[in-house]
Amino acid sequence: MAMIGKPRLGLRWILIPLLALFITTGATADPTWEDTEKTARGQTVYWNAWGGDDKVNAYIAWVGEQVKERYDITLQHVKVSDIAETVSRILAEKYAGRNEKGTVDLLWLNGENFHAMKSNGLLFGPFSGRLPHYPSVDTITIPSTTLDFTEPVEGMEVPWGKSHLVFIHNTAQLQNPPKSASELMAYTSRTRLTAPAVAGQLERVVRQRWRAWRAT
Repeated sequence: MAMIGKPRLGLRWILIPLLALFITTGATADPTWEDTEKTARGQTVYWNAWGGDDKVNAYIAWVGEQVKERYDITLQHVKVSDIAETVSRILAEKYAGRNEKGTVDLLWLNGENFHAMKSNGLLFGPFSGRLPHYPSVDTITIPSTTLDFTEPVEGMEVPWGKSHLVFIHNTAQLQNPPKSASELMAYTSRTRLTAPAVAGQLERVVRQRWRAWRAT
């Protein structure tokens, strides 16, 4: 997740304070967290996030209830089918000279779009170190928290969810399956690898993971 302006790993700890932090960006040179909470009250944050799953939507709605109750912040979930369209809109606003009061506050990004936004100077940061519970994120054993789609995060993104790609094989046909990305690539070079038809967000996850493997 990235901030716009000048994974469910850690959602309760990270996302709720993040909404307050976004509102107070630039309020003072170095505000305390208490200052951040006070300044954020009564304001609205527009979070552009994929809206294609009822369970995820319900979870985001729950977060909205929490930030309203705790901080008096209104969280507006802007549901999108493809976050790349939102990235294009932000880029268009930049080229139009709209550098303040844009239409997007927060984004649920995948690695590919994070790279695109970072390359075009569309992200705020670093900000992760200002979140009080960010030390709870495991940045040591989970490399994707600091390297997203081979792109260094550099404090401009924090995780709110984590997905897994799982391969299933027939043990009667394959007793010694590949155990690493390199072994998998070697295996597919001499045989065929099939996968069930997937669509939407799952398809994007599968394609992203596969491209990341090929890039290593």
